[in-house]
Amino acid sequence: MNQNIEYQARLWAILCHLAAVIWLPICLISTVFFNIPVYIPFINILLTLFIWKSHKSRYPWIDNHGKESLNFQISLTVYIVIYIIVVLLLFPSCGVNVSQIPAANTVARWKFNYYLGLAFIPIGVTFLYQLISCIAAAIQAYRGKTYRYASAIRFLR
Repeated sequence: MNQNIEYQARLWAILCHLAAVIWLPICLISTVFFNIPVYIPFINILLTLFIWKSHKSRYPWIDNHGKESLNFQISLTVYIVIYIIVVLLLFPSCGVNVSQIPAANTVARWKFNYYLGLAFIPIGVTFLYQLISCIAAAIQAYRGKTYRYASAIRFLR
């Protein structure tokens, strides 16, 4: 552990990384226990941006971690939006048009739901990748080390 970096700076750097995944438990708890799906668009970017902007002048070491976390979150958001656009463009080619399925045709409805479910598996994998990567980055921040996300596009330098 790098002792040259004070505890407060390391704590805020950890929060820069973990703020991006705080929406996952909030969404799950509100949906499972209260049956209220809570999703605030771009919360992964907004929370990280807030922590980074509010603490980068006080702790210059946070500037590196905040930029890295923001680059990763923006990159993941761009990847998911592009994937959703591709799925929506290609989904009609699956041979199922939901507006033309009679209510009694359960096989066609099952086929539609099957393809729709398959289409969104990569998004679930992306969320899992986000969770694991953010935890790994937070651990490195706790140790006083810098961290580079492998799949991040460097929007902020």
